[in-house]
Amino acid sequence: MLSVWTVALLFVSQVGDPAAYYAPPVGMPAVAQYQPIAYAQPVAPAAISGPPNSVDASPQFQTTAAEAAGSSDPAYVTQEELQAQLKKWSWSKGDFKIVPYGTLWGSMSYDSQRSRIGDYCLWIESPNTHYQEPDYNVDVKSTRLGTDFFGPALPFFDGLKVDGKVEIDFQGQFATRNKPALLLRHAYAEAKNDEWRFLIGQTWDVISPLYLPTLNYTAGAAVGNLGYRRAQFRVERYVAFSDTSLVALQSALAANAVTDFVTDTTISADPGPYPDVQSRVGWTIGERTGPEAHPIIVGVGGHIGEQDFDFRSLSALDLGRRIKTWSLDGDILIPFSQNWGFQGEFFTGSNLSNYMGGIMQGVDRVTHRGIHATGGWFDIYCNWRPDLHTHTGFAIDDPCDEDLVAAGSRTRNQTIFSNIIYDATSALQFGFEVDVWQTGYLNMQAGRAVRLEFATKYKF
Repeated sequence: MLSVWTVALLFVSQVGDPAAYYAPPVGMPAVAQYQPIAYAQPVAPAAISGPPNSVDASPQFQTTAAEAAGSSDPAYVTQEELQAQLKKWSWSKGDFKIVPYGTLWGSMSYDSQRSRIGDYCLWIESPNTHYQEPDYNVDVKSTRLGTDFFGPALPFFDGLKVDGKVEIDFQGQFATRNKPALLLRHAYAEAKNDEWRFLIGQTWDVISPLYLPTLNYTAGAAVGNLGYRRAQFRVERYVAFSDTSLVALQSALAANAVTDFVTDTTISADPGPYPDVQSRVGWTIGERTGPEAHPIIVGVGGHIGEQDFDFRSLSALDLGRRIKTWSLDGDILIPFSQNWGFQGEFFTGSNLSNYMGGIMQGVDRVTHRGIHATGGWFDIYCNWRPDLHTHTGFAIDDPCDEDLVAAGSRTRNQTIFSNIIYDATSALQFGFEVDVWQTGYLNMQAGRAVRLEFATKYKF
């Protein structure tokens, strides 16, 4: 039986969601090969064939829409059958419908040299600080719980469908690994139709929307995959020039979440006088509907903002230092066929720690200047069978050496990864991954490790 989240997504795609550009209409033959693109957030209509999302809560199983709705005819599903199935899995309060979902996620990992954090990997520690220390970890804190809700339509822009999401996991700050803390991932409401989308709340950044499909919980953070979740006011406009050309214009006023020096009592780090401004233009090229739909998606975006720092050390009193944070980003998805393709992202910018860039180093504590960084990643994905998927790729984050003065600064972080993911059932998934990591340091030995990770997820 298909997951609750999947059926909810099928329902939304039929009531005005931009994803309807890619979804087969209800009443037409259900196609088992349809898969979502591995986007971290809705960037443009996205329900066509593409790389399976190996970690996120998005559906990636190959159950047909007819099976999900319990249709007597496996080739067809009607709107009435789909709505009947939704009623079984949801709660109603007046005109609102609430659909719960979750993912029970367990993982085991081994690093030949100690990694940061261990349960997941951000970088490899230097032998100068952790000499020949392999580590083994068992983790369940990535388990996710959430609810999707759907409300009555708004009488604006020819009708806007209202929905939202609240999602948590247990990877918040914790003292010991068996005493996890809650982490708010998503909490937002949105109103949208085929041409507009308005969102208020916390979700993924507008920039760098693709998802690095590793089993690692952080999915490329600090090693080339820019972007994170934050509170924002967001507007998107979808312009369909033809059946083979669609442009997505996206902008957001987003919270500036300063992450540098949060435990240093001699340095104050605060958001600047205005929110971060994020923007992206995406272009979908090719057929967007039907079993032969394999469009190319290309995007260019960036952000700009400011942060305020007060350095109060006895050797360097520097108050009111305002430092810009900015980036220029590119993303591309090329499905070569229904079953395999290429995706990747690129970024360059400065003071990127709050976007998981610069190996999570934004400002040098000695020079009090922003650290420039360049990086990105690519992935070649293949769906060998409806239940068997692989990903192989490379990711890198390379701060500018000239901007690094503080001792122990991380100078380069990279990984080569390859994984295999097996869908045992429509709810149960297994994965195994091999990564080769290398992290460089200023005036210290580089950290090098082979990481082996096994993960299993049960979705409901």
